Amino acid sequence: MSKVTIKLNSAGIKELLKSSDMQNAVYEQAKSIQDDLIDGYEIEQKVGKKRAIATVYTGSTYAVRENAKYNSLLKAVKSRRQS
Repeated sequence: MSKVTIKLNSAGIKELLKSSDMQNAVYEQAKSIQDDLIDGYEIEQKVGKKRAIATVYTGSTYAVRENAKYNSLLKAVKSRRQS
């Protein structure tokens, strides 16, 4: 058998990870996590140095207390990873 080598195009991978399609996919994942939570959790979306990023965070004092007591954000992320 012949030996196969694959060489990735680094510039192309960076472009893909920062693309609007990737931003939309990451935002949809964050939105589905936010939908599992009570009101007060917000989404921040940005493009970092290497890739698109979406963050779900507590945006109100009620959400902060609820997350501290029940660990809701972690549970919502875990439920998304299992499905």
